[in-house]
Amino acid sequence: MRNYQVTRERTTAALNFDYRVDNNLSLYSRTTWSDFSDQEYRSRVEIKFEDADYDDANSSGNLAVFTTSDMDIDRDIKDRLETQMIFATDFGGEWLNDNTTIDWSLSYVYAEEEEPNRLDVDFRYTFEDGETFAVDSSNPLRPQLIFAGGVTTDRVFGASNFENNGFELTNGLSQDREYAAQLNLRHDFDFGGLPSYVQYGVRARTRDKKYALDFDVFDDADLLLSDVARTVDYGQGPIGPVANPADVRDFFFSNLGSLDYEANDSDIDSFGASYRVEEDVLAGYLMGSIDNGPLRLVGGVRIEQTDMAARGYETFLAEEDATLNGVVLTEDTVFVTPTSASDDYTDVLPSILARFEVTENVIVRGAYFASIQRPNPGQFAPRILVEQNDDDEVEGEFGNPDLERLEADNFDVSIEWYPNNDAVVYLGYFFKDLENVIGGVGYEDITLNGRFFDEASSFINLPQAEVSGIEFNYQQALDFLPVEGFIAGFNFTASDSEATLADGRIIPLPRQSDTVWNAVLGYDNGPWDLRAVVSTRSEYLDEIRGGVDEDRWVLEHTQLDLSAKYEFNDVLQIFGDLKNVTDEPYRAVTRPDGIDRVEQFEEYGWSAVFGVRVTY
Repeated sequence: MRNYQVTRERTTAALNFDYRVDNNLSLYSRTTWSDFSDQEYRSRVEIKFEDADYDDANSSGNLAVFTTSDMDIDRDIKDRLETQMIFATDFGGEWLNDNTTIDWSLSYVYAEEEEPNRLDVDFRYTFEDGETFAVDSSNPLRPQLIFAGGVTTDRVFGASNFENNGFELTNGLSQDREYAAQLNLRHDFDFGGLPSYVQYGVRARTRDKKYALDFDVFDDADLLLSDVARTVDYGQGPIGPVANPADVRDFFFSNLGSLDYEANDSDIDSFGASYRVEEDVLAGYLMGSIDNGPLRLVGGVRIEQTDMAARGYETFLAEEDATLNGVVLTEDTVFVTPTSASDDYTDVLPSILARFEVTENVIVRGAYFASIQRPNPGQFAPRILVEQNDDDEVEGEFGNPDLERLEADNFDVSIEWYPNNDAVVYLGYFFKDLENVIGGVGYEDITLNGRFFDEASSFINLPQAEVSGIEFNYQQALDFLPVEGFIAGFNFTASDSEATLADGRIIPLPRQSDTVWNAVLGYDNGPWDLRAVVSTRSEYLDEIRGGVDEDRWVLEHTQLDLSAKYEFNDVLQIFGDLKNVTDEPYRAVTRPDGIDRVEQFEEYGWSAVFGVRVTY
């Protein structure tokens, strides 16, 4: 059970200059800066039924009964401030010389994300006297906890029973720098009396991203939850006492010098999460266009050369009493080995687009283009984190430097009809042939890199996948109504996706909903601009695991949003947005027996944004 209290602040500034030297030469400078902070307090209660004994005699139907002999309940607090900063600057210009246009740009982007002094603190009570707990899953999406009452209930909700179980202090810093330069030349001319042009150019980009984690673990202290307890509003069930983050932080830093530092636990996460990835891309392209009355053709080819290099660590923690190479360890031991990886490849990416005006009000389009999507640095980095406990059970978490970039052949065809000046009807079909789709995957009982794992998680390429579907869009001003200003719109996408795993299992493409639609009703007249939007997406596969009964799915979601604007004059405008009016939850499930059984259920409530805009 998790309760979040979040405060977010965002500040953005932009400074742009445009300078026209003469009619043929213009220069520009674009600079933006954005600062974002997110203060999160998360109160969490974990009831670890996996350590209890299932009571088959007293369980029946949708009631699962457990008897404790050594079962923990943890009450922990996460006190985390995350800050993000983005600075981007772009300088360029355009020069016209007869029928030739030359444009160029130089750009620099720096992004930073930091977690300064994040504090995670746990309080634990262990039930050892045969107490009884139960879970009623009559509603598998909202299971209910049942306590036996009496002594058990007092122990569950008694803050003085929960003793401190340690502290974790996190300082994480992610930095991402990118330099880029590009040059484009365009020549306009008549080809057989038809307006045409040829355009070509080059672009170079170098990116350096690194993440450094300083993770410090401290042993438990003489502190009870009752010393720092508070209550929070939690509508999904009885959450009980939780820790006050301010009191916990004060205690931690006041007593930091006397706490026992756990070096091995600190090293395993610090080294296991840190990495650096460098990516260089050099691209060139050639394209051309020709107009022949109602027909316009645009085609070209882009060539991209990519070089990637990454560094990380293989971090292996073997706990005391674990057996390693036939030797039983007498203490926790951490092994850290630097790792590196590199990759380079060249892609040839053609494209062609045709546009044909059937009539003045009907336009048909068709296109083909090839594209790629590179793995992000965190997926590609050679990070390996392995833990072996005293029962010799091994868990692992991996980056995957063997990941290939996603490659796609994309086909689109569409028709647009403009029945009048205030309406449009669009119908399109798309097909994407995909190779090496990147997805997260969880393993059980598998051998990787010559080592057996009871559980492991990493990223893989799906060898083959495809997506096809239709898109429909309708926008209409409702001029036939007696009151002017009403507008309506509806768009709908239906898609079918299929991916093949290495073991031959066929799955839908991860994070791909079969249907997505939005309906809009608005009023735009005079100073008022009002909108009501209903958005729906169907369920999607969120995480690939060992089989269909273990995969994680995110269920269908429908949301209502409202917005309003009012213009007092050309200078002053006020606006407001109301999001998720009906408080629709986020629901993730597994289907072990063909029934949706909750794995994650989150309610966010509604949110409001309002402001004043001044233009001068």
